[in-house]
Amino acid sequence: MRHWYEKDIDLLEAEQQAMRQFFPQFQLNKLDDDRLYWLGTVKISNEKYGSWTLMAVYDHDHPSSTYGGSVKVYSVNPDLNELQSQLSSKRIPHILKDTAGNYYMSVGTIEDFKKSNVVCSAAATLRGAMRWILYTTRWLNGDIEENFTTTSFESFLHENGDLIVPKHVIFSNRAFTALLAETKEKIKTETGGIFIGVMRNDTWYVVEAIDPGPKSIFQTAYFEYDGDYVRHLANKVNRLYGDKLDVLGLWHRHPGSMDTFSSTDEGTIKQFAEQNNGITLSALVNIDPKFRLTMYVATLNPTSYKKINYEVDDSKIPQEIKNVLPHKEIEKQINSIINERYSLSKHNESKKNKTSFRDILANYLHTTKHIPISNGVIFENSEDEYNKIIDDYLVDECLFCDEHGIPYVFEKKKLNEVEFLVGDVNSGLKFSFFIINFKYRNNFINQNLFWRLFSTNEIKKMTGKNPCFIHKGNLYLYKGNLLKKAWEEFKK
Repeated sequence: MRHWYEKDIDLLEAEQQAMRQFFPQFQLNKLDDDRLYWLGTVKISNEKYGSWTLMAVYDHDHPSSTYGGSVKVYSVNPDLNELQSQLSSKRIPHILKDTAGNYYMSVGTIEDFKKSNVVCSAAATLRGAMRWILYTTRWLNGDIEENFTTTSFESFLHENGDLIVPKHVIFSNRAFTALLAETKEKIKTETGGIFIGVMRNDTWYVVEAIDPGPKSIFQTAYFEYDGDYVRHLANKVNRLYGDKLDVLGLWHRHPGSMDTFSSTDEGTIKQFAEQNNGITLSALVNIDPKFRLTMYVATLNPTSYKKINYEVDDSKIPQEIKNVLPHKEIEKQINSIINERYSLSKHNESKKNKTSFRDILANYLHTTKHIPISNGVIFENSEDEYNKIIDDYLVDECLFCDEHGIPYVFEKKKLNEVEFLVGDVNSGLKFSFFIINFKYRNNFINQNLFWRLFSTNEIKKMTGKNPCFIHKGNLYLYKGNLLKKAWEEFKK
């Protein structure tokens, strides 16, 4: 029998990525019955019952929406079975028994279990376990009434959500210096930036602070981020750290001594929080007359802002968080990718029929949706459109050719037309690339065929400019990685 993690590799990778982000101290293992489980320790305080070693076990039928979820969280230390025995008549709040009679944590609310389509990952279940621990630890230490009820526990969950709210923020010297440098550069206007780093229980580490982008709006009393740039740079920086960082929040400067949020601020903060499980950092910088930073943690449902402390100290950031990937590791990854692609190329060469890549591409184009156009039609590209075709589209095609030893050439024709030749000069396939605005219906296109073959969702809102190419008198929508897609279709 194939297990869920063998049948759905993408799901397993998603589970692992979420655990690396939220619970990097946990290790993945396998039980004798082939169920996967995560094992690790979480610490919420230095008090009694402040440290818990947990085991999150996937059911065989994960992911499923069974009562209690398809990931069960057991406490290894303290052991819930032993703890329940010691408590005698007192019953530990919100626990369930599995078929073997072992206790595990019931981490959801009644409303959660009423939703039959809810399926939780191990990371999400462990976040629920954290709020279970917060409640149960207080109950064990006598901070919550002894005669608890299910209603009281439900109220606690709704009050605290599934959030581990940070109590402390630690900046790297580099991140805080970047914040100061951005403030200094835009000293006469509002400005801001983004925090990226790692969440570890109630301490969040800000490893990098990135600038807001060249298309941001900087005014004396108004500021707006360049969203596309911020996402791009955050992803780039994250790769240097092995994809272990996350966007933690944002900061911006306010005029004078105003250290509370405007309605515009609240809208931006809400967007960040919604992308981060309902919680985000948000800091305000004031010059009144000296530099001052006020750090808040913002949560949703209901929206609230709480001031928290911060400090700047590299020595308090765990080494595995602040270290970038060793260059040897990146070299190893590059070589692994090249070797894999080289193997694919050799696989093609070993095929008995020795099908040429020219034939592979021609067959793929024959089965791809296209429409005929009038002979001799040439589309005009602007200079910017020409550069976009080269930089955004053809670079991937050229890389594919380089990796598989396929000759190619592209050149600029009249009216900024881009001609791309795949294969040798005499027998290769030619493509003419251009960008067209499909808002306008052109007489040289068979309109009935066009509207029947290219559905609305394939064309950017029917008003945006779409990359296309012409091959042998037919018009195709270009959707990226043409040569790679042809190759992958052939391998099937």
